[in-house]
Amino acid sequence: MDGFIGRSDELQMLEHLYDSQRSPACAIYGRRRIGKTTLIERFCEGKPHVIMEVSGGTRTATMDGLRRDLSGFAGRDVGQLSGPRDLTDVLETVSADRRVVIVLDEFPRLVELFEETPGVFQRYIDLKLGRQNAMLIICGSSIKAMSEELSDSSRPLFGRFNPRFRLEPMPYTDARLFHEGMSEEDRIRMYCICSGIPMYHTIMDRPTVRENISEVLLGNGGLRTEAEDALSRELTSWRSCRAVLTAISEGIVSPGDIAEALGISVVTVQKHLDDLALSGFIEEYVPWGQKRPRMYRIVDGIQLFHYDVRKGRDSAFPVGDPSRGYDTLLPHIETFYGRRFESVCMQYLRGIANVESIGSWAGRVPRMRFGKVEVNEAGKPIMEDVDVDIVARIREDRRVVTAFGECKFTSYRCGEEILDELIRRSSHISDSDNRRYYIFSRSGFMPELVERARSGTEDVILVGMDDFAAWAEGRARTFVS
Repeated sequence: MDGFIGRSDELQMLEHLYDSQRSPACAIYGRRRIGKTTLIERFCEGKPHVIMEVSGGTRTATMDGLRRDLSGFAGRDVGQLSGPRDLTDVLETVSADRRVVIVLDEFPRLVELFEETPGVFQRYIDLKLGRQNAMLIICGSSIKAMSEELSDSSRPLFGRFNPRFRLEPMPYTDARLFHEGMSEEDRIRMYCICSGIPMYHTIMDRPTVRENISEVLLGNGGLRTEAEDALSRELTSWRSCRAVLTAISEGIVSPGDIAEALGISVVTVQKHLDDLALSGFIEEYVPWGQKRPRMYRIVDGIQLFHYDVRKGRDSAFPVGDPSRGYDTLLPHIETFYGRRFESVCMQYLRGIANVESIGSWAGRVPRMRFGKVEVNEAGKPIMEDVDVDIVARIREDRRVVTAFGECKFTSYRCGEEILDELIRRSSHISDSDNRRYYIFSRSGFMPELVERARSGTEDVILVGMDDFAAWAEGRARTFVS
């Protein structure tokens, strides 16, 4: 491995644009640490290119930095740059005799400093770029700013950057490659924490999970304060967003309930929720088959680790003794893995089957005891809240299979009772004739469950760590028509 991991689809798209006969302008955006610069640098290898980063706190400092970048590429002093118009005048000259990739990193900063920037680049793209043998890439970490600038039909740059794409976290199949030498279950643990954010996976490069958590998350290895640092980098109103995240972590998940808990308007809460979702910290969801008001959950691993594992517990271990802190927090860490494991299982299912839709389910059902429904003194069933980790519609040839999954990232092997409970709970969801049951297990399966799955009396598939490895390495059996 040469150090670059994943992003094959994005690289292929960029190469296609570069090889095309036209002079394309494209935009790449995504949260910080997602790997935008690394992707662009990889794409530019072996090609004439100039990468300019918009930095500096003032207009003068910013333009001086761009001047240095351009002068270094051109091999001459390009002269004083007073603003975006001077910049585009120089860009017009850099590709006279060869195809050049022109990259302008952190484009939203230039817009903040010079309000005329969008109009200037609109004219450059419309009137000049088409006559150049060049490819223009703009890049930005402010997802909101990039989206507004490029997607609003009233803005000058609307329709000028095709394609434009948001760089998303890596899937498990790619992110696991950052942790060579680890077992599959430890690679899953690392993915649960790092969530496919390349920089997080790169920083957490210790040989064991314990060392990574102790030194990097609990010690001074680089990510101890990342949960709050990431919010302050990505969001202007990060303190208010932090309060919203805290509410979600405590099980307050609808906009109305969050507004009531925080004592602010639903409109304000919804704005913060939209910003958090746009930045990839949370996601909106509705349980399978239900129509409810919008609900939200934390999906960023670093944030969830902070709220599920660390928050309120830092005093439980001495300062400067992160290894002891790991031991103290281990029960909470194991619970955290269990919550995050569902995401990997859903990716697995999408990878081996033709999944039309997928989600999870929660509801109230009659409580069972010794195979019978429990009743109260009035003879009415006693109800309990239950959930099914995964529910999916899978297309196979001419039929649709309804799949139900239970995800167990525990230290004990799964037995028949896990399957029986999954069958019971799923019976309240769908009356489909084509029902399939998946049991995902970190620690394997008891012999009687293995035998039952082999018997064929029910459509049961058992998925262990070897199966995850086979899928990730392209060796898995598929159920795609």
